[in-house]
Amino acid sequence: MPASLVAPRTGQPLGGRLRRALLLVPCGLSMLMGLDSALALLNLSAPLGGERFTGAHGMLMVIGFVGALVGLERSVAIRRWWACVAPVCMALGALLSLVGPLPMRVGKAVMVAGCIAMCVDCVVLWNRNREPLVAVQIGGGVSALCSAIVWFGGAAVPGFISFLISFLVLTVIAERLGPSRIGQLAWTPGRRRLHEDSLVVLAALALLSGPLTMMRPSVALPVYGLVLIALSVQSASGDVARRGIKAAGSNRFMPVMILTGYGWLVVTGLLLLRPALSGLRYDATLHAVLLGFTMSMVAAHAPTILPALLGVQMRFVAGFWGVGLVLHATLAVRVAADLAGSEFWRQVGGLGNIASLLGLVAVAIWSSVTQDAAATEQAPRPGSGGPPVVTVPRADA
Repeated sequence: MPASLVAPRTGQPLGGRLRRALLLVPCGLSMLMGLDSALALLNLSAPLGGERFTGAHGMLMVIGFVGALVGLERSVAIRRWWACVAPVCMALGALLSLVGPLPMRVGKAVMVAGCIAMCVDCVVLWNRNREPLVAVQIGGGVSALCSAIVWFGGAAVPGFISFLISFLVLTVIAERLGPSRIGQLAWTPGRRRLHEDSLVVLAALALLSGPLTMMRPSVALPVYGLVLIALSVQSASGDVARRGIKAAGSNRFMPVMILTGYGWLVVTGLLLLRPALSGLRYDATLHAVLLGFTMSMVAAHAPTILPALLGVQMRFVAGFWGVGLVLHATLAVRVAADLAGSEFWRQVGGLGNIASLLGLVAVAIWSSVTQDAAATEQAPRPGSGGPPVVTVPRADA
């Protein structure tokens, strides 16, 4: 497969690149601590482990890792030093919640502060560009803040899973669909506005479902599942990735991963139609949206995230296909094992999930250090459905 150059040199100041590289450290540590706690939850030997690790697993991965990564990318859009407060506090709060000598509430309080800062960042973006997709971003930020507040109050993660899911889903959809307008050039302004307004309505329903699923889960969770399915279908209908699914070679990777991610969001909604969300069914639901939907989107945009953050060049390598295959195949094994109650296959799938995340990091690093061989190749044409030449889609772009 020919390698494709997917990001040009950004010309970013060295100081800014070094600062963002340092800010990636707590984000990466949160991911590693989350993977460590995943081993413990799989009843496997973990280097660290402990009750704090297992109890904080969901918040480590969703807020400490994904949330901090999104916040760091958003700070690039805002271009103000204070925009880095959100990702630092979100990741640092997750890590501090694991430190034994400190009360766990210290880390939780820092995480709440980080989520407040994220909401402020969303308001700044709204003042710059009052578009429907920015409103959807705000809904994601509010969902993250609600989850952090409820966790600070002592609730267990399964009790407020809808807040975590809404944060992931609304944030990713808003960030993803921004540049999809390139593929909507044939749409009339009225059709585009109707599509985006419907996303705002569905985002509002998802946000309102949070407290309802905590108070009346037997009624609210199935309704929330239907909202997620509607969000997936509506988002996919306006995503330019549909046009690139038949592209050749490396240009097909991004649309395949994106559309597969939407499929996993539908699976998440279907799992929620049965309100008894506990034990292995909870495990299947959370990982369907965290790994199947969110990490599929992250992997799809991996060749553009690091170039935007660090100002380095990356090229597409075949290893990205391997990571995608392992991620989705082992997740399918894990979800099936959860529903069947098979501990052995759940462990097999879980180990594969961990390997895919570590493999994604390794492949991303490899693609950046070997980019010189592809430096003279032409970048894919924007809007083709292949890897874009810009950073992860932003609503203010």
